[in-house]
Amino acid sequence: MSLATLLGQNRPDEALVARVGDAWRTWRDLKSDVAGLTAQLLERPEPKLGLFCQDAYPFAVALLAAWRAGKTVCLPGHDGAAPALGLALWLGDDGLTSVPRQPIPVGGAASLAGSPLPPPVPMPDEALVVLTSGSTGEPKAIVKRLGQLDSELATLERVFGPAVEGAVFLSTVSQQHLYGFLFRLAWPLLAGRPFVSETPLFPAQWFAQTLQHERAAWVSSPALYKRLPDDFGWAQVRGRVCQAFSSGGVLPKAVAVPTAERLGCKVAEIFGSSETGGVAWRDDQGPWRPLPGVDVDRRAEDGALLLRSPHLDPGAFQAMDDGIELVPGGFTVLGRLDRVVKVEEKRVALPEIEAALADTGLVSQVHALLLDDHGRQAIGAAVVLTGRGRELLAAGKAGLKEALRAGLVGRLPAVALPRRWRFVDALPADGLGKVTRAAVAGLFRDEPASYSGRQLLPKVEAVKREENGVTLTLRMEPELAVFDGHFDAVKILAGVAQVDFAVRLGRAHFTLPREFSRLEVIKFQRVIQPGDVVDLKLTWDEAKKKLYFTYSSPKGVHASGRVLLARGA
Repeated sequence: MSLATLLGQNRPDEALVARVGDAWRTWRDLKSDVAGLTAQLLERPEPKLGLFCQDAYPFAVALLAAWRAGKTVCLPGHDGAAPALGLALWLGDDGLTSVPRQPIPVGGAASLAGSPLPPPVPMPDEALVVLTSGSTGEPKAIVKRLGQLDSELATLERVFGPAVEGAVFLSTVSQQHLYGFLFRLAWPLLAGRPFVSETPLFPAQWFAQTLQHERAAWVSSPALYKRLPDDFGWAQVRGRVCQAFSSGGVLPKAVAVPTAERLGCKVAEIFGSSETGGVAWRDDQGPWRPLPGVDVDRRAEDGALLLRSPHLDPGAFQAMDDGIELVPGGFTVLGRLDRVVKVEEKRVALPEIEAALADTGLVSQVHALLLDDHGRQAIGAAVVLTGRGRELLAAGKAGLKEALRAGLVGRLPAVALPRRWRFVDALPADGLGKVTRAAVAGLFRDEPASYSGRQLLPKVEAVKREENGVTLTLRMEPELAVFDGHFDAVKILAGVAQVDFAVRLGRAHFTLPREFSRLEVIKFQRVIQPGDVVDLKLTWDEAKKKLYFTYSSPKGVHASGRVLLARGA
């Protein structure tokens, strides 16, 4: 089977493809929707197009239509990354506001229902381009050829196909990332297994989706599994989930084991990257086992993993950024090799600091990084505490810091001892559970504004400047004054507060007129709750005196609009 010939498969017209809301889209619907969009794309000269879509079914329609029209499809991981691709043609929904986009016609006359599929145009060699931030936060374009994608999908079917037979795929990760693209959409689409189009925003929605199906496969990340409540609906979903998948980071044993017990099935972790595709897997917290066809029998002099894979271009062994230790039947991962820094001319391994802190018994999660501390290099540590650690914190930060340092003295050189600390409920992570240096560095920026002890603005965890704009990563801490009374049962961030934050934070980055005129095309699409981390993209159009804003997260777009400001003094 191949993605190139997918629409040529002889499937019954009424075969289920995707659940969209309360209705099902069938094989006949898919071919009709693709036919309508393909006819439009054949009239466009651009060899490449960008695709950004919140839901999986319209994404599938756009993907297949673009390929049938002979175009390379480029995927930004989030809205703010779209301009970096420099494309003139975009397909998508309201989730993308940073570039003009063409809506994806789905259903009815808009998709030329009933029209035959136009003959396919030869597909480009570069079928897919994934824009990923990796561990640094800097965008990087990863090219995927059709043969590589087909090879990886065949491997997934070989290894996991029997376990998910007859299942409906439900996912909390976006198909804009390679993991979500493969597991949420391409694999079930190619294998003839239906999937749910919408991405659930909360565990309650995910559980509700699961209860709509007799047999389900879960596709998620450590970030979500860690947040599933202990006493929430497990008895109802137990027996319905036949297989769970996790990728984007290591799933702690303390999470993986109870999750598997509650579901009554194993949680398969996938190890790999956007560059390499899937490399290995495990479902027992043991060593990583290479996927079929992947050769990882070698280790570079610096300890890096070397591999050859059918998911990559053929040739010599390629190095990953992860250090490994070879063991019988596979390997263990030691950590990223690019996390070795120099402090006062001495080499310091950040994973070594993190391991030493974990051994104190006071820390459950930690991310260490190198900071510029007023012109002097210093180590910072963002820490999630254990129960014992929280008890010490309640008695005072000074005592906690002293206890942490005491556990490190003698084990680490003096220059490796953290000088700056942040104690948080959770490390900032993207939709795949990846903790990037840029996001953690944001924890060490200035504290948010407050008045009489009340917090007025969200915490700015990261700042990314762009031409005529800026993207701020914001943590909506529960202490924000605007959460009071809105509402008592379930706290949500009011729309007026979202607009106020956009203007206040906009004034910190642009020279804005003081007078307000009006709001335009305001949309509130997804709620924002205490603890949520969202990206606020702000763009200032000086000529039109308009401030454009978009709140988004891996869940999708939360709100967008523009504020017209007059020329007042």
